[in-house]
Amino acid sequence: YKDLFDFCLRTGKKVNKRVLEALIRAGAFDQLHPNRNAMLESIPMALKQAEQQQKNDELGQNELFGDMLSSVETGENKLLEVPEMLEKHRLSGEKETLGLYVTGHPIDIYQKELNSLVKSKLVNLRPEKWKKVFAAGLVVELRSKITKTGKRMGFMSIDDKTARLEVVMGPAVFDAVRDTIKVDMVVMVEGEVAEDNFNGGIKMDASQIVSLAEARVEKARAIKLKLNTFEQSLNPQRFNELQTLLGAYQTEKGLPLVIDYTNDIATAQMKTIDEIQYFPDDDLIEALNAQGWKPEVVV
Repeated sequence: YKDLFDFCLRTGKKVNKRVLEALIRAGAFDQLHPNRNAMLESIPMALKQAEQQQKNDELGQNELFGDMLSSVETGENKLLEVPEMLEKHRLSGEKETLGLYVTGHPIDIYQKELNSLVKSKLVNLRPEKWKKVFAAGLVVELRSKITKTGKRMGFMSIDDKTARLEVVMGPAVFDAVRDTIKVDMVVMVEGEVAEDNFNGGIKMDASQIVSLAEARVEKARAIKLKLNTFEQSLNPQRFNELQTLLGAYQTEKGLPLVIDYTNDIATAQMKTIDEIQYFPDDDLIEALNAQGWKPEVVV
């Protein structure tokens, strides 16, 4: 197949929007075009065009609508021009459709940041009594059970690509995080590593579990944006959009915003006052990326 339009034209009614979305999210069309988001957004247009061509064929109107067919055959059809989806969403689409990650691992997105937040990979953890350590990883499994005292405790598996670790959450710890911690979320865990006599290997008895956003608040210094007038346009509308976005994430306890500004004659750094801070969760980071700011959490 030459492109998405060619595929829709040649397969006819054998595939629908839902099937196309699954194929694109799984990466099956990556050889046709590298921008999965552009293909997803262009599905209605491609299906409509294919449907019209099929009607033309049935009515014998090829000559009247010949331009439409020729545009498909010559590759003149263009996908909608939209930014590529974030890597996190790209990998999530693979997991949802195939049950596994194909082109990468979500932890890779945060690896540089995690290297500054934790000292050891999961594969290097060793049992040691009375010593608490920090670990970080992607939540791949969550489950819970009722204890003999009638309270609910939890179990969580985290993965950092080097190994998986079973994390045991007592009733108090589990109750504190049960509504916030989800599968496919990056978390930081503090606890004691011990032998896992039931499953083999090691486990961690958690004393505290926090999301990556909460860890950023505690350990990072700022959210940094870079503005280079050689590469980016400087206009009031762009800053108005930034101000509107940031307003939704302003909080009493968060991180300040720093902008590194460079033009043809000088370099400067601008920082928000201490009273103005923003909660550095992934939604904010992704929204800043979507606006082209390329944010960095400075640890």
